[in-house]
Amino acid sequence: FCVDADTGKQIWSTDLQTKSAATSPMLVEGLVVFTAGRLTALDAKTGKIVWDQKQIGGNNASPALWRKNDRNFLICSSKRNLACVDPKNGEIVWTTAGGGDSTPCIVGNTMAAYSRVTEVGLSVYTLSETGATKRWSHVLDARRTQTSPIIHDGHVYLMGAGYQLCADLESGEIRWKEPQDSNISSPLLADGKLFVFGKK
Repeated sequence: FCVDADTGKQIWSTDLQTKSAATSPMLVEGLVVFTAGRLTALDAKTGKIVWDQKQIGGNNASPALWRKNDRNFLICSSKRNLACVDPKNGEIVWTTAGGGDSTPCIVGNTMAAYSRVTEVGLSVYTLSETGATKRWSHVLDARRTQTSPIIHDGHVYLMGAGYQLCADLESGEIRWKEPQDSNISSPLLADGKLFVFGKK
């Protein structure tokens, strides 16, 4: 749906490809982009489908924006892999191993991603227009991989999979790790603090 922020009046509505989407939409280059069954782009003014990318499926991960050389790219965690997509036409620029329900975190040309593929686990990459070069990875429990990592002040934080951890962004060295029954929702960083939903 698109509604007027002041009045709440509906401007347009568009049927989704699935009924179980938990993705968050992104506004980029006049498009509303999201993953609901497949990666889809709507015209922000009309709600009409501009393109959809059937090779990127899923319902939970949200697209992340990466900007390189004054050009926008979408980094998407799909069922099969991590993919870089051109928002103008939905074409896949490159893919790398991974994928799942977690949304990648990008700062500059550095990406942290948490995959449901066990051997990929939590990984940090250097992004380029031709691909993603992995710097390091930690194999983690793949049963709960919905939470998204956070990059802050030279560290990567992950709050899920039965524990919470902090790793050095460059080396991957674990700075601290503790058991914690965190919720699958993603953490929030504010005022130098991490806010996390947990179970009791």
